[in-house]
Amino acid sequence: MIFSERIFEIVTNFSLINDEILGYFDKFFGKISISVDNENIFDFDSLKRLKKIRKDRIYFNIIFNPGYEKEGEYIFLRLYDLGYRNFNILPVYYTKIWTKENLKNLSVIIKVILDLKKIDESLHLS
Repeated sequence: MIFSERIFEIVTNFSLINDEILGYFDKFFGKISISVDNENIFDFDSLKRLKKIRKDRIYFNIIFNPGYEKEGEYIFLRLYDLGYRNFNILPVYYTKIWTKENLKNLSVIIKVILDLKKIDESLHLS
C-alpha cells in the first residue's frame, strides 16, 4: 500500500544504500535525511542516484567536528552548489573540545550559510 501522504522519515549515512533500497525509500518515505560527518570523505558521486527523488524531500545533516570546520563548510557549499537547500547544521556538542579558534571558525561558516539563505529568500521574493 502506498500512502497518499508519506508520513515516514528515514535518516541514513547513505553508505550502504543501493538502488533497490532507494526505490523503497522513494515509494514509502516522505523525507530522506542523509547524515554527513565532516571528518570522513563524502562520496558526492553517490548523490547521482538521488536524481529521481525531488530535492525538496532530501535533507542533509552536516555534523561539524572541532578542527574540521573547513571540511564541513566544503561539504555544505558543494551540496548547496548541487541545488540542495535543506540542511541541519549539527556542531558536535562536546563543549570541552571546542577551542575558541574552532568556535570562531564555526561562527564564520554559520554566517556564510545565513547569508546564502538571505540571498535565496530575496531571489524568491522578486
